[in-house]
Amino acid sequence: MPLKDNYNTGDSLGASDFNTVVSQVNRLSSFASTATSGGTLTLTSASARTQEFTGSANHTLVLPTTGVEAGTQIIGINNSSGTITTLSSNMGVIHVLGPSIECMFTALVADPTLPEHWEDSFFGSNFAAGKVLNVNTTLTLAGTDGTTFTFPGASDTVTTIAATQSLSNKTLTAPTITNYTESVVTIGTVTTAATLSLTSGTVLTATLTASTACTFTMPAVGAGKSFILLLKQAPTTGNGSATFTNVKWTSVPTITVTPGKMDILSFVSDGVNWYGSVSAGYTP
Repeated sequence: MPLKDNYNTGDSLGASDFNTVVSQVNRLSSFASTATSGGTLTLTSASARTQEFTGSANHTLVLPTTGVEAGTQIIGINNSSGTITTLSSNMGVIHVLGPSIECMFTALVADPTLPEHWEDSFFGSNFAAGKVLNVNTTLTLAGTDGTTFTFPGASDTVTTIAATQSLSNKTLTAPTITNYTESVVTIGTVTTAATLSLTSGTVLTATLTASTACTFTMPAVGAGKSFILLLKQAPTTGNGSATFTNVKWTSVPTITVTPGKMDILSFVSDGVNWYGSVSAGYTP
């Protein structure tokens, strides 16, 4: 008689069947413990239905096939500090149990051989092979390989790999950036005074009012900050001029006064001052 989890009350049982049922009831409540060693435990339909693993090494558990009926349930309990790789009889991976994880495997078909023939239900928090979810004042995925991932302490959205997203106040160390684009801020036409801001971008464009002197107030200094200002003359009259607060030059530049021309001013800060340079006389 094959392994089966229940019998209808109307089933007719002979003596031999009755003894088989008693044997299977005992098996349903049976328990076996294995000390992990890096080896493989292959179950049969006669194996204990609850399998515990202890120790510190990884181990492999192969679920049974012959004599297993649909609905058969096997419980795996990983009380070791290693991982338990659970396989179907054809050696396909069903799941990898991290430490302190308990899982019930339910056969979806008779004589299951493939991973998809088993349904796995966790009695712990395991959302990735070899990872354990620690729930405390922080939320951390800890890998058995020593890697961890800690979620933000406050409500937030985790950045995805493919989506277009904005990152604020992040530090990138040794990145490789290909074909990048800086944000452009169009200031428009300025009159006698204008304040430059880097909040929305580091390429700024402005047009001087004809025959008008403009004083530009620089952004707050910060070591490593830099930006570019594309400064244009009015298209017909020109003759606008510009000065900049808190900027050191090798020589103070004279802004091109020709109508419609553009100068490109570059600035970099050491945290104390802004340092400027100019490339003059472009025709946009």
